Amino acid sequence: MKIYNYDKESGEFLSEGKARIDPMTSEQTEVLTWLLPANATFIEPSVIGEGFINLFDNEKQEWRAVADNRGNIYRKSDVFEAFHNKFGEDIPEGYTRLVPPEFPIWNEAEGKWDVDLVRKEAVEKEEMIGQEMYRLVRDMAEANLKAQGKL
Repeated sequence: MKIYNYDKESGEFLSEGKARIDPMTSEQTEVLTWLLPANATFIEPSVIGEGFINLFDNEKQEWRAVADNRGNIYRKSDVFEAFHNKFGEDIPEGYTRLVPPEFPIWNEAEGKWDVDLVRKEAVEKEEMIGQEMYRLVRDMAEANLKAQGKL
């Protein structure tokens, strides 16, 4: 017989297992009896979709599906402000679970991150200028050393 293990505190489904026969009770009652460990049930969890978890309500003896909002969430207006959402917490207004790309900007109309092309281009230009400055300084230093006869 199958058993379904759940977390002692949260009731979250953990794993499926196999029950053992209770030899003493089975012999005394002449009815096959199964042992049920703590934090387990014979009730099969319901099939749930992605982004949900099964929680066992021990008082009602039933499973219920709840949204699983655990994990990193990101502030839409400031991607660098991210935090780890805990079990059972709703995602606060103004935050998303969608992982931002490099150079993110939130597209409210489509509910997704886009790439901020203006900022991306500015950073790329800065990098090109920095590389060019490095080459110029290196070439000037090399020419100076040659002029001094040290190269």
